[in-house]
Amino acid sequence: MSGFIIGSLLLLISLALIGLSSLGAMQGLAKRPAIVLVTSIVAGFFYQKTTLPISDPWLVSELAGAGLALLAFISSMQFKISTLPRKSPTAFRLAIIGGPVSLLAIAVTAFVLLTNMMIWPALLIAGALMLNGSAIDRRAIISAPAPTTTKAAVRLESAVAIALGLPIVLMLESAAVAPLTTLYNPLDNAAFGIFSGFAIGGTLGLLAGRFSQRKATKIGKENGTLQFRWAIIVGLAAYFLAPLAWGNSIIAAGAAGLMWSEEVLVNNQLRRD
Repeated sequence: MSGFIIGSLLLLISLALIGLSSLGAMQGLAKRPAIVLVTSIVAGFFYQKTTLPISDPWLVSELAGAGLALLAFISSMQFKISTLPRKSPTAFRLAIIGGPVSLLAIAVTAFVLLTNMMIWPALLIAGALMLNGSAIDRRAIISAPAPTTTKAAVRLESAVAIALGLPIVLMLESAAVAPLTTLYNPLDNAAFGIFSGFAIGGTLGLLAGRFSQRKATKIGKENGTLQFRWAIIVGLAAYFLAPLAWGNSIIAAGAAGLMWSEEVLVNNQLRRD
């Protein structure tokens, strides 16, 4: 019964979000994160005061993982990693150099300021802030009267930081919870899941990218709806197939988008040249 009620609530929330998107309200809410945060806190407070069933932690974890996989998939499709240093060296340096430096700086700060905190939880906090910080910086800089090239670099760096920073954050998560779990070699398991997930998602993304590119070429569509549909299909396939080989679904979805965009952009670039 509780599962039915939770499912019904999720369905109503999804329908409400679809309705708000069709009316254009979601774009306005995206520009006001403080309102969304306060509304969520108030809704959670009143939910706790009612007799409604509490959501299963496993269900909440799975939904959060699915959202993170979607974010990784979308972010990885926004750039081509092999040409990133040449096309946008600023975004490349911000993501590859600035990201780890900020992670270490935040971790040291949290370790010093928060008493009784071990180094692994501090690194986990730093990893979460590193991923979320890119979105915060993007919002602040894009809204400022900055040059167009700077805004473009920050916009691209946000996607690169999320797509390439997730494996690091997932390893930090495994290290942080290792003392609290009874699993055998949790760090080794996490590393194998990341490697296996990337192998599965990358293979599917590469094959789907080539196949969709050939199909689009035959019907005369370079970057049409057909390629986007194939990208969605391969992302879903990678997410659901990765656990069958003990792979990480989040990494698999991100790798699928990364290799798909790599293959499609390579072919498009060759045709333009």
